[in-house]
Amino acid sequence: MHLFLDSNSHAKEDQGQPSENGVSTASVVATLESESKGGYAYLQPGDDDHCALDLHRSQNVTKRSPNKARIDDMPTELLYGIFERTIPPTSLLHTKFRSFSSQNSFTRLLVKQKKDLLMVCRSWYDVGLSYLYEDVAIFWPTQAIKLLRTLEENSSMGNLIKTFYISCVATKYYECPQISSAIPAIFAMCPNLVETDIDSISLRALCPPNLTSTTWLPHSITHLALTCNTNMFDNHHADLSRSSIFDIIERLSTTLASLTLAIVINDFCSWFPSLDQSASAYRSSIEFPHLQSFSISNYSPGCLTHWVLPSLQRVTLINSMCGHWVGDHDNTNFIKSHGRNLKYLQLQGTLPMQLDQNMCPALEHIVGDPRDYDESVPFDSHSELRWIDLWVDLRPNRRRPRRFWPIVMGGQRPGLLPSLESLRERFPSLVGIRRLSHDFASDVPHLSLLFPPGPTTVGGKEGDFEVKFLDFHLRSRNGVVKFVRSRIRRDGRDDDQGFHPLAIERLRPEWPIVDDDEEREELAFEDSDEDGSSYVPSDPDTEDSDSDIEEDLISSDSDT
Repeated sequence: MHLFLDSNSHAKEDQGQPSENGVSTASVVATLESESKGGYAYLQPGDDDHCALDLHRSQNVTKRSPNKARIDDMPTELLYGIFERTIPPTSLLHTKFRSFSSQNSFTRLLVKQKKDLLMVCRSWYDVGLSYLYEDVAIFWPTQAIKLLRTLEENSSMGNLIKTFYISCVATKYYECPQISSAIPAIFAMCPNLVETDIDSISLRALCPPNLTSTTWLPHSITHLALTCNTNMFDNHHADLSRSSIFDIIERLSTTLASLTLAIVINDFCSWFPSLDQSASAYRSSIEFPHLQSFSISNYSPGCLTHWVLPSLQRVTLINSMCGHWVGDHDNTNFIKSHGRNLKYLQLQGTLPMQLDQNMCPALEHIVGDPRDYDESVPFDSHSELRWIDLWVDLRPNRRRPRRFWPIVMGGQRPGLLPSLESLRERFPSLVGIRRLSHDFASDVPHLSLLFPPGPTTVGGKEGDFEVKFLDFHLRSRNGVVKFVRSRIRRDGRDDDQGFHPLAIERLRPEWPIVDDDEEREELAFEDSDEDGSSYVPSDPDTEDSDSDIEEDLISSDSDT
Protein backbone atom coordinates (compact mmCIF):
# COMPACT_ATOMS: atom_id res chain seq x y z
CA MET A 1 0.00 0.00 0.00
CA HIS A 2 1.47 3.32 -1.05
CA LEU A 3 0.09 6.75 -0.22
CA PHE A 4 1.01 9.59 -2.54
CA LEU A 5 0.76 12.82 -0.55
CA ASP A 6 2.24 16.14 -1.53
CA SER A 7 4.99 17.84 0.42
CA ASN A 8 2.59 20.32 2.01
CA SER A 9 0.62 17.49 3.58
CA HIS A 10 3.75 16.06 5.17
CA ALA A 11 4.77 19.47 6.46
CA LYS A 12 1.43 20.03 8.14
CA GLU A 13 1.52 16.62 9.72
CA ASP A 14 5.01 17.10 11.11
CA GLN A 15 4.14 20.44 12.59
CA GLY A 16 0.85 19.18 14.00
CA GLN A 17 -1.12 21.99 12.41
CA PRO A 18 -4.87 21.65 12.92
CA SER A 19 -7.24 20.81 10.09
CA GLU A 20 -10.38 22.72 9.24
CA ASN A 21 -12.29 21.27 12.20
CA GLY A 22 -9.49 22.10 14.68
CA VAL A 23 -8.02 18.58 14.93
CA SER A 24 -4.42 18.02 13.88
CA THR A 25 -3.64 15.27 11.38
CA ALA A 26 -1.00 13.78 13.69
CA SER A 27 -3.47 13.43 16.56
CA VAL A 28 -6.06 11.82 14.29
CA VAL A 29 -3.55 9.23 13.09
CA ALA A 30 -2.44 8.52 16.66
CA THR A 31 -6.02 8.05 17.79
CA LEU A 32 -6.72 5.83 14.78
CA GLU A 33 -3.89 3.51 15.79
CA SER A 34 -4.90 3.35 19.45
CA GLU A 35 -8.65 2.99 18.97
CA SER A 36 -8.68 0.51 16.13
CA LYS A 37 -6.39 -2.00 17.92
CA GLY A 38 -4.79 -3.06 14.68
CA GLY A 39 -7.60 -1.84 12.50
CA TYR A 40 -10.44 -4.20 13.44
CA ALA A 41 -11.72 -3.21 16.90
CA TYR A 42 -15.42 -2.70 17.61
CA LEU A 43 -16.56 -4.40 14.41
CA GLN A 44 -19.62 -6.54 15.07
CA PRO A 45 -21.89 -8.44 12.66
CA GLY A 46 -24.70 -6.24 11.48
CA ASP A 47 -28.37 -7.09 11.19
CA ASP A 48 -27.95 -7.65 7.46
CA ASP A 49 -24.52 -8.85 6.35
CA HIS A 50 -25.49 -8.58 2.70
CA CYS A 51 -25.43 -4.83 2.57
CA ALA A 52 -24.19 -3.09 5.70
CA LEU A 53 -21.87 -3.28 8.67
CA ASP A 54 -23.18 -1.99 11.98
CA LEU A 55 -20.53 -0.70 14.34
CA HIS A 56 -21.22 -1.38 18.02
CA ARG A 57 -18.73 0.13 20.40
CA SER A 58 -17.73 -1.89 23.40
CA GLN A 59 -19.48 -1.06 26.68
CA ASN A 60 -16.17 -1.22 28.52
CA VAL A 61 -14.46 1.54 26.58
CA THR A 62 -13.09 4.24 28.84
CA LYS A 63 -14.57 7.66 28.19
CA ARG A 64 -12.22 10.02 26.44
CA SER A 65 -11.44 13.56 27.24
CA PRO A 66 -13.61 15.91 25.16
CA ASN A 67 -10.42 17.48 23.79
CA LYS A 68 -8.99 14.18 22.52
CA ALA A 69 -9.08 13.58 18.79
CA ARG A 70 -11.28 10.74 17.51
CA ILE A 71 -11.35 8.67 14.37
CA ASP A 72 -14.77 10.06 13.56
CA ASP A 73 -13.31 13.57 13.47
CA MET A 74 -11.30 12.84 10.33
CA PRO A 75 -12.77 14.91 7.47
CA THR A 76 -14.50 12.96 4.73
CA GLU A 77 -12.44 14.73 2.09
CA LEU A 78 -9.25 13.51 3.75
CA LEU A 79 -10.51 9.92 3.72
CA TYR A 80 -11.32 10.13 0.03
CA GLY A 81 -7.84 11.51 -0.59
CA ILE A 82 -6.29 8.59 1.28
CA PHE A 83 -8.29 6.03 -0.68
CA GLU A 84 -7.48 7.63 -4.01
CA ARG A 85 -3.77 7.59 -3.23
CA THR A 86 -3.81 4.06 -1.86
CA ILE A 87 -5.19 2.38 -4.99
CA PRO A 88 -4.20 3.26 -8.58
CA PRO A 89 -6.82 4.20 -11.16
CA THR A 90 -8.91 1.18 -12.06
CA SER A 91 -8.59 2.05 -15.73
CA LEU A 92 -4.94 0.99 -15.47
CA LEU A 93 -5.78 -2.37 -13.92
CA HIS A 94 -9.03 -3.10 -15.79
CA THR A 95 -7.35 -3.67 -19.12
CA LYS A 96 -8.45 -5.19 -22.39
CA PHE A 97 -6.83 -8.55 -21.78
CA ARG A 98 -7.91 -9.19 -18.21
CA SER A 99 -7.47 -12.69 -16.83
CA PHE A 100 -11.04 -13.32 -15.73
CA SER A 101 -10.27 -16.93 -14.70
CA SER A 102 -7.56 -16.08 -12.19
CA GLN A 103 -8.15 -15.65 -8.49
CA ASN A 104 -4.98 -13.55 -8.40
CA SER A 105 -5.89 -11.13 -11.14
CA PHE A 106 -5.25 -7.48 -10.40
CA THR A 107 -8.98 -6.83 -10.50
CA ARG A 108 -9.69 -9.35 -7.77
CA LEU A 109 -6.84 -8.15 -5.57
CA LEU A 110 -8.01 -4.59 -6.10
CA VAL A 111 -11.44 -5.48 -4.74
CA LYS A 112 -9.86 -7.19 -1.75
CA GLN A 113 -7.83 -4.08 -1.01
CA LYS A 114 -10.99 -1.97 -1.06
CA LYS A 115 -12.78 -4.40 1.23
CA ASP A 116 -9.90 -4.23 3.70
CA LEU A 117 -10.20 -0.45 3.78
CA LEU A 118 -13.87 -0.82 4.68
CA MET A 119 -13.06 -2.84 7.78
CA VAL A 120 -10.80 -0.35 9.52
CA CYS A 121 -13.52 1.51 11.42
CA ARG A 122 -17.04 2.87 11.16
CA SER A 123 -16.13 6.14 9.51
CA TRP A 124 -13.92 4.37 6.98
CA TYR A 125 -16.76 1.99 6.22
CA ASP A 126 -19.20 4.78 5.45
CA VAL A 127 -16.81 6.39 3.00
CA GLY A 128 -15.30 3.19 1.62
CA LEU A 129 -18.64 1.58 0.80
CA SER A 130 -19.23 3.92 -2.10
CA TYR A 131 -15.58 3.52 -3.08
CA LEU A 132 -16.10 -0.27 -3.33
CA TYR A 133 -19.33 -0.15 -5.29
CA GLU A 134 -18.57 2.68 -7.71
CA ASP A 135 -16.52 0.40 -9.98
CA VAL A 136 -17.91 -3.12 -10.54
CA ALA A 137 -16.32 -5.84 -12.69
CA ILE A 138 -18.12 -9.10 -13.53
CA PHE A 139 -16.05 -12.04 -14.81
CA TRP A 140 -18.31 -15.00 -13.99
CA PRO A 141 -22.08 -15.41 -14.54
CA THR A 142 -22.48 -16.34 -10.87
CA GLN A 143 -21.13 -12.93 -9.90
CA ALA A 144 -23.99 -11.26 -11.74
CA ILE A 145 -26.53 -13.38 -9.85
CA LYS A 146 -25.01 -12.55 -6.47
CA LEU A 147 -24.79 -8.86 -7.27
CA LEU A 148 -28.44 -8.86 -8.37
CA ARG A 149 -29.43 -10.55 -5.10
CA THR A 150 -27.64 -7.85 -3.14
CA LEU A 151 -29.31 -5.03 -5.08
CA GLU A 152 -32.76 -6.60 -4.74
CA GLU A 153 -32.39 -6.79 -0.96
CA ASN A 154 -30.90 -3.30 -0.70
CA SER A 155 -31.88 -1.14 -3.64
CA SER A 156 -29.91 1.84 -2.34
CA MET A 157 -26.69 0.02 -3.23
CA GLY A 158 -27.52 0.45 -6.90
CA ASN A 159 -27.19 4.20 -6.50
CA LEU A 160 -23.47 3.76 -5.76
CA ILE A 161 -22.56 1.93 -8.99
CA LYS A 162 -21.08 4.29 -11.57
CA THR A 163 -18.83 2.07 -13.70
CA PHE A 164 -19.68 -1.45 -14.86
CA TYR A 165 -17.40 -3.86 -16.71
CA ILE A 166 -18.58 -7.30 -17.83
CA SER A 167 -16.50 -10.02 -19.47
CA CYS A 168 -18.16 -13.41 -19.03
CA VAL A 169 -17.93 -16.34 -21.42
CA ALA A 170 -21.48 -16.73 -22.74
CA THR A 171 -21.70 -19.31 -25.51
CA LYS A 172 -25.35 -18.84 -26.48
CA TYR A 173 -28.15 -16.53 -25.49
CA TYR A 174 -30.53 -19.17 -24.18
CA GLU A 175 -27.71 -21.08 -22.42
CA CYS A 176 -26.65 -18.16 -20.23
CA PRO A 177 -29.73 -16.80 -18.44
CA GLN A 178 -27.49 -15.46 -15.66
CA ILE A 179 -26.25 -12.84 -18.09
CA SER A 180 -29.25 -12.35 -20.38
CA SER A 181 -31.63 -11.72 -17.47
CA ALA A 182 -29.44 -10.55 -14.58
CA ILE A 183 -27.45 -7.83 -16.34
CA PRO A 184 -30.50 -5.92 -17.66
CA ALA A 185 -32.07 -6.18 -14.20
CA ILE A 186 -28.89 -4.82 -12.61
CA PHE A 187 -28.72 -1.92 -15.06
CA ALA A 188 -32.33 -1.04 -14.25
CA MET A 189 -31.36 -0.66 -10.58
CA CYS A 190 -28.34 1.60 -11.22
CA PRO A 191 -29.68 5.11 -11.93
CA ASN A 192 -26.23 6.70 -11.61
CA LEU A 193 -24.45 4.33 -13.99
CA VAL A 194 -22.40 6.45 -16.40
CA GLU A 195 -19.72 4.12 -17.81
CA THR A 196 -20.10 0.61 -19.25
CA ASP A 197 -17.55 -1.69 -20.86
CA ILE A 198 -19.02 -4.87 -22.40
CA ASP A 199 -16.85 -7.57 -23.93
CA SER A 200 -18.06 -9.46 -26.99
CA ILE A 201 -18.12 -12.79 -25.15
CA SER A 202 -20.79 -11.27 -22.90
CA LEU A 203 -22.46 -9.12 -25.52
CA ARG A 204 -23.72 -12.22 -27.32
CA ALA A 205 -25.81 -13.17 -24.30
CA LEU A 206 -27.31 -9.67 -24.14
CA CYS A 207 -28.23 -9.51 -27.83
CA PRO A 208 -30.57 -12.40 -28.66
CA PRO A 209 -31.25 -13.51 -32.24
CA ASN A 210 -33.54 -11.17 -34.18
CA LEU A 211 -32.81 -8.35 -31.77
CA THR A 212 -35.72 -5.92 -31.58
CA SER A 213 -34.89 -3.88 -28.48
CA THR A 214 -31.82 -2.45 -26.77
CA THR A 215 -33.64 -0.95 -23.81
CA TRP A 216 -31.45 -2.84 -21.34
CA LEU A 217 -28.87 -0.06 -21.61
CA PRO A 218 -29.96 2.95 -19.53
CA HIS A 219 -29.82 6.47 -20.95
CA SER A 220 -27.66 7.57 -18.03
CA ILE A 221 -24.61 6.01 -19.74
CA THR A 222 -22.21 8.63 -21.09
CA HIS A 223 -19.14 6.40 -21.63
CA LEU A 224 -19.68 3.24 -23.67
CA ALA A 225 -17.13 0.64 -24.81
CA LEU A 226 -18.11 -2.33 -27.00
CA THR A 227 -15.88 -5.09 -28.32
CA CYS A 228 -17.23 -7.21 -31.16
CA ASN A 229 -14.96 -10.24 -31.62
CA THR A 230 -16.19 -12.09 -34.70
CA ASN A 231 -13.82 -14.98 -33.96
CA MET A 232 -16.12 -15.87 -31.06
CA PHE A 233 -19.27 -15.95 -33.19
CA ASP A 234 -20.57 -19.31 -34.36
CA ASN A 235 -23.11 -19.84 -37.12
CA HIS A 236 -25.94 -19.80 -34.61
CA HIS A 237 -25.10 -16.21 -33.76
CA ALA A 238 -24.37 -14.98 -37.25
CA ASP A 239 -27.32 -12.60 -36.92
CA LEU A 240 -25.51 -10.73 -34.12
CA SER A 241 -24.26 -8.34 -36.75
CA ARG A 242 -22.99 -4.83 -36.99
CA SER A 243 -26.61 -3.67 -37.12
CA SER A 244 -27.07 -4.89 -33.53
CA ILE A 245 -24.01 -2.94 -32.46
CA PHE A 246 -25.04 0.24 -34.23
CA ASP A 247 -28.61 0.00 -32.94
CA ILE A 248 -27.19 0.13 -29.42
CA ILE A 249 -25.02 3.10 -30.33
CA GLU A 250 -27.88 4.96 -32.00
CA ARG A 251 -30.10 4.59 -28.94
CA LEU A 252 -27.48 6.29 -26.72
CA SER A 253 -26.26 8.80 -29.30
CA THR A 254 -27.84 11.80 -27.57
CA THR A 255 -26.10 11.18 -24.23
CA LEU A 256 -22.72 9.66 -25.11
CA ALA A 257 -19.60 11.66 -24.30
CA SER A 258 -17.14 8.82 -24.99
CA LEU A 259 -17.44 5.87 -27.39
CA THR A 260 -15.00 3.00 -27.91
CA LEU A 261 -15.49 0.37 -30.63
CA ALA A 262 -12.91 -2.41 -30.59
CA ILE A 263 -14.06 -4.52 -33.52
CA VAL A 264 -11.91 -7.49 -34.49
CA ILE A 265 -12.55 -8.67 -38.04
CA ASN A 266 -11.53 -12.21 -38.97
CA ASP A 267 -11.51 -11.73 -42.74
CA PHE A 268 -11.22 -8.03 -43.35
CA CYS A 269 -11.67 -8.08 -47.13
CA SER A 270 -14.90 -10.09 -47.03
CA TRP A 271 -16.43 -8.36 -44.01
CA PHE A 272 -15.96 -4.76 -45.00
CA PRO A 273 -17.48 -2.75 -46.53
CA SER A 274 -20.18 -5.07 -47.88
CA LEU A 275 -21.42 -6.29 -44.47
CA ASP A 276 -24.61 -4.90 -42.99
CA GLN A 277 -25.26 -2.17 -45.49
CA SER A 278 -28.76 -1.97 -44.03
CA ALA A 279 -27.52 -1.12 -40.54
CA SER A 280 -28.68 2.15 -39.08
CA ALA A 281 -25.13 3.50 -39.16
CA TYR A 282 -25.16 3.22 -42.94
CA ARG A 283 -28.69 4.15 -43.86
CA SER A 284 -28.97 7.39 -41.90
CA SER A 285 -26.93 10.11 -40.31
CA ILE A 286 -26.52 9.78 -36.54
CA GLU A 287 -25.96 12.89 -34.45
CA PHE A 288 -23.81 12.76 -31.31
CA PRO A 289 -24.17 16.25 -29.85
CA HIS A 290 -22.02 15.59 -26.76
CA LEU A 291 -19.48 13.04 -27.99
CA GLN A 292 -15.96 14.28 -27.18
CA SER A 293 -13.87 11.08 -27.30
CA PHE A 294 -14.05 8.43 -30.01
CA SER A 295 -11.86 5.33 -30.36
CA ILE A 296 -12.20 2.70 -33.07
CA SER A 297 -10.07 -0.40 -33.57
CA ASN A 298 -9.68 -2.69 -36.59
CA TYR A 299 -12.55 -1.14 -38.48
CA SER A 300 -12.53 1.49 -41.14
CA PRO A 301 -13.90 4.83 -39.96
CA GLY A 302 -14.46 5.87 -43.56
CA CYS A 303 -18.08 4.69 -43.47
CA LEU A 304 -18.73 6.95 -40.47
CA THR A 305 -18.00 10.22 -42.20
CA HIS A 306 -21.71 11.04 -42.28
CA TRP A 307 -21.98 10.96 -38.49
CA VAL A 308 -22.54 14.39 -36.95
CA LEU A 309 -19.87 15.00 -34.28
CA PRO A 310 -19.85 18.71 -33.44
CA SER A 311 -18.11 18.30 -30.04
CA LEU A 312 -15.45 15.75 -31.00
CA GLN A 313 -12.04 16.61 -29.48
CA ARG A 314 -10.19 13.29 -29.05
CA VAL A 315 -9.82 10.53 -31.66
CA THR A 316 -7.94 7.22 -31.46
CA LEU A 317 -7.51 5.04 -34.57
CA ILE A 318 -5.98 1.60 -33.91
CA ASN A 319 -5.21 -1.28 -36.25
CA SER A 320 -3.87 -4.38 -34.49
CA MET A 321 -4.79 -6.94 -37.16
CA CYS A 322 -1.56 -8.19 -38.71
CA GLY A 323 -1.77 -8.31 -42.47
CA HIS A 324 -5.08 -6.44 -42.71
CA TRP A 325 -4.87 -2.69 -43.02
CA VAL A 326 -7.42 0.07 -42.97
CA GLY A 327 -6.78 2.22 -45.99
CA ASP A 328 -5.10 5.53 -45.29
CA HIS A 329 -7.77 7.29 -47.35
CA ASP A 330 -10.47 6.04 -44.93
CA ASN A 331 -8.64 7.48 -41.94
CA THR A 332 -7.90 10.67 -43.83
CA ASN A 333 -11.53 11.11 -44.85
CA PHE A 334 -12.71 10.61 -41.28
CA ILE A 335 -10.26 13.18 -39.91
CA LYS A 336 -11.13 15.57 -42.70
CA SER A 337 -14.83 15.28 -41.87
CA HIS A 338 -14.57 15.49 -38.06
CA GLY A 339 -11.21 17.10 -37.29
CA ARG A 340 -12.25 20.72 -37.02
CA ASN A 341 -12.23 20.74 -33.19
CA LEU A 342 -9.71 17.94 -32.60
CA LYS A 343 -7.15 18.56 -29.88
CA TYR A 344 -5.91 14.97 -29.50
CA LEU A 345 -5.15 12.36 -32.18
CA GLN A 346 -3.67 8.88 -31.72
CA LEU A 347 -2.62 6.72 -34.68
CA GLN A 348 -1.54 3.22 -33.68
CA GLY A 349 -0.66 0.58 -36.27
CA THR A 350 -2.29 2.50 -39.11
CA LEU A 351 -0.86 2.95 -42.57
CA PRO A 352 1.14 6.12 -43.18
CA MET A 353 -0.99 9.08 -44.13
CA GLN A 354 -0.45 12.72 -44.92
CA LEU A 355 -2.51 15.36 -43.16
CA ASP A 356 -2.47 19.11 -43.28
CA GLN A 357 -3.31 21.69 -40.67
CA ASN A 358 -6.57 22.65 -42.34
CA MET A 359 -8.03 19.24 -41.44
CA CYS A 360 -7.50 19.71 -37.69
CA PRO A 361 -6.40 23.29 -37.04
CA ALA A 362 -6.74 23.08 -33.22
CA LEU A 363 -4.65 19.91 -32.74
CA GLU A 364 -2.34 20.13 -29.71
CA HIS A 365 -1.39 16.54 -28.88
CA ILE A 366 -0.55 13.63 -31.21
CA VAL A 367 0.38 10.04 -30.31
CA GLY A 368 2.16 7.88 -32.87
CA ASP A 369 3.75 4.49 -33.36
CA PRO A 370 7.32 5.18 -34.52
CA ARG A 371 7.92 2.58 -37.20
CA ASP A 372 9.52 5.58 -38.79
CA TYR A 373 9.58 8.96 -37.13
CA ASP A 374 8.26 10.82 -40.16
CA GLU A 375 5.28 8.44 -40.26
CA SER A 376 4.47 9.07 -36.59
CA VAL A 377 3.72 12.75 -37.17
CA PRO A 378 1.71 12.95 -40.41
CA PHE A 379 2.11 16.72 -40.73
CA ASP A 380 4.70 18.68 -42.65
CA SER A 381 3.98 21.56 -40.31
CA HIS A 382 1.46 22.60 -37.68
CA SER A 383 1.45 25.87 -35.78
CA GLU A 384 -0.64 24.63 -32.80
CA LEU A 385 0.93 21.22 -32.08
CA ARG A 386 2.42 21.24 -28.56
CA TRP A 387 3.01 17.61 -27.54
CA ILE A 388 4.20 14.45 -29.27
CA ASP A 389 3.96 11.01 -27.61
CA LEU A 390 5.64 7.96 -29.17
CA TRP A 391 4.94 4.30 -28.40
CA VAL A 392 8.39 2.70 -28.15
CA ASP A 393 9.82 -0.62 -27.04
CA LEU A 394 11.74 0.09 -23.85
CA ARG A 395 12.86 -3.48 -23.12
CA PRO A 396 16.67 -3.41 -23.33
CA ASN A 397 17.17 -7.07 -24.27
CA ARG A 398 14.70 -7.20 -27.14
CA ARG A 399 15.98 -7.16 -30.70
CA ARG A 400 14.76 -4.13 -32.59
CA PRO A 401 15.39 -2.37 -35.89
CA ARG A 402 18.33 -0.01 -35.87
CA ARG A 403 16.07 2.98 -36.37
CA PHE A 404 14.68 2.39 -32.85
CA TRP A 405 18.09 2.79 -31.23
CA PRO A 406 18.18 6.58 -30.94
CA ILE A 407 14.57 6.65 -29.71
CA VAL A 408 14.92 3.92 -27.10
CA MET A 409 18.57 3.88 -26.11
CA GLY A 410 19.29 7.58 -26.41
CA GLY A 411 21.91 7.17 -29.11
CA GLN A 412 23.31 10.02 -31.15
CA ARG A 413 22.49 8.85 -34.67
CA PRO A 414 21.62 12.09 -36.48
CA GLY A 415 18.47 12.45 -38.51
CA LEU A 416 16.45 9.61 -36.94
CA LEU A 417 15.15 11.54 -33.93
CA PRO A 418 15.38 15.27 -34.56
CA SER A 419 16.12 17.52 -31.65
CA LEU A 420 13.41 19.63 -30.08
CA GLU A 421 14.98 22.73 -31.59
CA SER A 422 14.90 21.33 -35.12
CA LEU A 423 11.30 20.15 -34.71
CA ARG A 424 10.22 23.65 -33.78
CA GLU A 425 11.00 24.69 -37.32
CA ARG A 426 8.01 22.57 -38.36
CA PHE A 427 6.04 22.88 -35.13
CA PRO A 428 6.77 26.29 -33.59
CA SER A 429 4.52 25.68 -30.55
CA LEU A 430 6.07 22.31 -29.68
CA VAL A 431 6.84 21.97 -25.95
CA GLY A 432 8.14 18.40 -25.63
CA ILE A 433 8.22 14.74 -26.64
CA ARG A 434 7.36 11.78 -24.43
CA ARG A 435 8.17 8.09 -24.84
CA LEU A 436 5.50 5.59 -23.76
CA SER A 437 6.35 1.95 -23.17
CA HIS A 438 4.82 -0.26 -25.85
CA ASP A 439 3.73 -2.64 -23.05
CA PHE A 440 0.76 -0.30 -22.57
CA ALA A 441 -0.14 0.03 -26.25
CA SER A 442 -2.70 -2.78 -26.40
CA ASP A 443 -3.76 -2.95 -22.75
CA VAL A 444 -4.02 0.76 -21.94
CA PRO A 445 -4.13 2.58 -25.29
CA HIS A 446 -5.52 5.69 -23.58
CA LEU A 447 -2.46 6.03 -21.33
CA SER A 448 -1.61 9.45 -22.73
CA LEU A 449 -5.08 10.66 -21.75
CA LEU A 450 -4.84 9.24 -18.23
CA PHE A 451 -1.54 11.03 -17.73
CA PRO A 452 -1.58 14.04 -20.06
CA PRO A 453 1.75 15.66 -20.80
CA GLY A 454 2.91 18.88 -19.22
CA PRO A 455 6.13 20.86 -18.90
CA THR A 456 7.07 19.00 -15.71
CA THR A 457 6.18 15.52 -16.98
CA VAL A 458 8.48 15.90 -19.96
CA GLY A 459 11.56 17.75 -18.80
CA GLY A 460 11.47 18.34 -15.07
CA LYS A 461 11.60 16.36 -11.84
CA GLU A 462 8.59 18.12 -10.36
CA GLY A 463 6.25 16.14 -12.60
CA ASP A 464 7.83 12.72 -12.00
CA PHE A 465 5.49 10.20 -10.38
CA GLU A 466 5.11 6.50 -9.64
CA VAL A 467 2.08 4.24 -9.28
CA LYS A 468 2.55 1.08 -7.21
CA PHE A 469 0.07 -1.69 -6.48
CA LEU A 470 1.48 -5.11 -5.65
CA ASP A 471 3.76 -5.84 -8.61
CA PHE A 472 2.14 -3.14 -10.73
CA HIS A 473 4.80 -0.44 -10.81
CA LEU A 474 4.45 2.41 -13.28
CA ARG A 475 7.00 5.19 -13.38
CA SER A 476 7.14 8.51 -15.23
CA ARG A 477 10.55 10.12 -15.22
CA ASN A 478 12.14 12.63 -17.58
CA GLY A 479 9.53 12.16 -20.26
CA VAL A 480 9.56 8.33 -20.21
CA VAL A 481 6.49 6.40 -18.98
CA LYS A 482 7.20 2.71 -18.45
CA PHE A 483 6.88 -0.33 -16.20
CA VAL A 484 9.57 -1.08 -13.66
CA ARG A 485 10.80 -4.67 -13.59
CA SER A 486 8.60 -6.85 -11.41
CA ARG A 487 9.68 -8.82 -8.37
CA ILE A 488 9.42 -12.23 -10.00
CA ARG A 489 10.11 -15.64 -8.56
CA ARG A 490 13.66 -16.89 -8.49
CA ASP A 491 12.72 -20.10 -10.29
CA GLY A 492 11.18 -18.24 -13.20
CA ARG A 493 12.33 -18.96 -16.72
CA ASP A 494 14.92 -16.74 -18.31
CA ASP A 495 12.47 -15.52 -20.91
CA ASP A 496 10.09 -14.39 -18.14
CA GLN A 497 12.39 -11.65 -16.94
CA GLY A 498 10.44 -8.95 -18.75
CA PHE A 499 7.42 -7.54 -16.92
CA HIS A 500 3.91 -7.41 -18.24
CA PRO A 501 1.12 -5.87 -16.16
CA LEU A 502 -1.11 -8.92 -16.54
CA ALA A 503 1.53 -11.58 -15.88
CA ILE A 504 -0.39 -13.09 -12.98
CA GLU A 505 2.15 -15.84 -12.39
CA ARG A 506 4.68 -13.19 -11.40
CA LEU A 507 2.70 -11.87 -8.47
CA ARG A 508 4.30 -12.11 -5.08
CA PRO A 509 4.24 -15.74 -3.86
CA GLU A 510 2.64 -14.86 -0.52
CA TRP A 511 -0.66 -14.16 -2.28
CA PRO A 512 -2.82 -17.31 -2.43
CA ILE A 513 -2.90 -19.18 -5.71
CA VAL A 514 -6.13 -21.08 -6.33
CA ASP A 515 -6.10 -24.17 -8.52
CA ASP A 516 -9.45 -25.66 -7.58
CA ASP A 517 -12.09 -25.21 -10.28
CA GLU A 518 -14.85 -24.72 -7.73
CA GLU A 519 -12.95 -21.91 -6.06
CA ARG A 520 -12.53 -20.20 -9.40
CA GLU A 521 -16.31 -19.94 -9.58
CA GLU A 522 -16.46 -17.87 -6.41
CA LEU A 523 -17.50 -14.25 -6.61
CA ALA A 524 -14.71 -11.70 -6.98
CA PHE A 525 -16.66 -9.57 -4.55
CA GLU A 526 -17.35 -12.60 -2.37
CA ASP A 527 -18.15 -12.27 1.29
CA SER A 528 -16.34 -13.76 4.22
CA ASP A 529 -19.54 -15.36 5.48
CA GLU A 530 -20.24 -19.07 5.18
CA ASP A 531 -22.46 -19.14 2.11
CA GLY A 532 -20.45 -16.50 0.25
CA SER A 533 -23.63 -14.79 -0.95
CA SER A 534 -22.87 -11.30 0.30
CA TYR A 535 -21.44 -8.57 -1.84
CA VAL A 536 -20.05 -6.55 1.07
CA PRO A 537 -17.77 -8.22 3.62
CA SER A 538 -19.27 -9.11 6.96
CA ASP A 539 -17.65 -8.11 10.23
CA PRO A 540 -14.81 -10.17 11.67
CA ASP A 541 -15.29 -11.73 15.06
CA THR A 542 -14.00 -9.34 17.68
CA GLU A 543 -12.98 -12.23 19.93
CA ASP A 544 -10.31 -13.29 17.45
CA SER A 545 -6.86 -11.86 17.72
CA ASP A 546 -5.72 -9.23 15.27
CA SER A 547 -3.31 -11.62 13.60
CA ASP A 548 -6.03 -14.25 13.14
CA ILE A 549 -8.34 -11.70 11.58
CA GLU A 550 -5.72 -10.50 9.17
CA GLU A 551 -4.93 -14.10 8.22
CA ASP A 552 -8.61 -14.82 7.64
CA LEU A 553 -8.98 -11.77 5.41
CA ILE A 554 -6.00 -12.72 3.27
CA SER A 555 -7.19 -16.29 2.84
CA SER A 556 -10.91 -15.51 2.48
CA ASP A 557 -10.70 -15.25 -1.29
CA SER A 558 -9.38 -18.80 -1.55
CA ASP A 559 -11.62 -20.47 1.05
CA THR A 560 -14.84 -22.04 -0.03
